[in-house]
Amino acid sequence: QRKTNMMILTTSAESGDGKTYFCTNLASVYAMTGLKTLLIDMDIRKPSIYERLSLLEKDGVTNYIIGEKSLDELILKKDNFKFDILLAGTVPPNPGELIRSEKLKEMFIELRKRYDYIIVDTSPIGLVADVYSLAPLMDTNIFVVRSGKTNKAFFKKLNSQLKNDNVKNVYVVIR
Repeated sequence: QRKTNMMILTTSAESGDGKTYFCTNLASVYAMTGLKTLLIDMDIRKPSIYERLSLLEKDGVTNYIIGEKSLDELILKKDNFKFDILLAGTVPPNPGELIRSEKLKEMFIELRKRYDYIIVDTSPIGLVADVYSLAPLMDTNIFVVRSGKTNKAFFKKLNSQLKNDNVKNVYVVIR
């Protein structure tokens, strides 16, 4: 199994389970080892990485998909982070369409050529179906579960759904 050009998706059952916290820390760990790392905010319905990292920029993935800006214009390289960042961008009226677009697939193919590790923060799988479009494009799909918070019955149902839908390479991280 390859050790570079890896794309890792993270999701959770619902908001507040800690997936964005997990993503930013995972990106930091890979970057500290000297691997070229990109953190992408693919929660285009409710982006939060720009806030979590105290960034003023807002443009990102959606601005690329609709052809407003190039990846080189959108990828942020900040001195205080060892990893690069691609924000979600302007919240669109049609997020589901953008997530399923060919342009998004092309973006991932291009980014895979540029980075050793790409960490993709997505919407909670229990709220919207975006993850089902993205998961097949990834090498690893991580389901973040928060001890004492994530609803066990809901998680069990989602886990069964992932198996039924034949979503591959799903791993659980308990935080």
